[in-house]
Amino acid sequence: MRNSPGAPEERSRRGYGGHADSLRDDVKQLILDLGLRPGDPIPPESSLIETLGVSRGSLREALKSMQALGIIETRHGSGTFVSHLSFEALADGLVFHTRLNGQDKLETIAELADIREILETQLIQRVAGTLQPVQAKKLEVILNEMDACVQEHVELKAGHGSNGELDELDRQFHAELYSGLDRRLVIELLEAFWRALAAARPFLPDPFMSGQEAVDKHRAIVDAVLSGDSDAAFRTMREHFASTRLWIGTVG
Repeated sequence: MRNSPGAPEERSRRGYGGHADSLRDDVKQLILDLGLRPGDPIPPESSLIETLGVSRGSLREALKSMQALGIIETRHGSGTFVSHLSFEALADGLVFHTRLNGQDKLETIAELADIREILETQLIQRVAGTLQPVQAKKLEVILNEMDACVQEHVELKAGHGSNGELDELDRQFHAELYSGLDRRLVIELLEAFWRALAAARPFLPDPFMSGQEAVDKHRAIVDAVLSGDSDAAFRTMREHFASTRLWIGTVG
């Protein structure tokens, strides 16, 4: 790091690396040293330049990289702040790579479905017997809307029928199932995988099961959860994803 007037001993004590490729780590370490929390503003550029002994251009490149990683966020007219943990960047990356052409596309789709199955078959066991009346009512509303879509012959493939309305209801269903767990990051992670799999729909054939069969599988999940039988909830969720695996396996 280029020496700058002012507190070199302090910089040495804090342990800032001084190499161009470590500047991002230097800024992260400074945030930790200052005890900043999500939502807190980071020091202004002038202060960071003096503290770290770097050029304005190098600092801005590091901050842009950190913003892309979701570590900090810039609010126009307000400054730069420590971000809250989020899977938004992961979701965008998953969607992009799912859409990429290549021989590994199907393998990627299958692996994403596997990860989502692993997560949901475990989470559903926590939900069994703990579903609140307000959640049960919302799920029943979603299931009734699914039934209505089927009656109107809405297809299960995104972009067809009523603008993928049944797919959107499926997303709402799975999100509502776990809303009572009070696990924001879990919901965000499931949403990330759902978005990636939704992006894969154009590359998959029409589902081999009817819309009514799909709705019945969702209703069986709710029935198992309401019964309080965690094993039954696990089995019905596995059966739900077994259909997804068979569907993906029909490609190629």
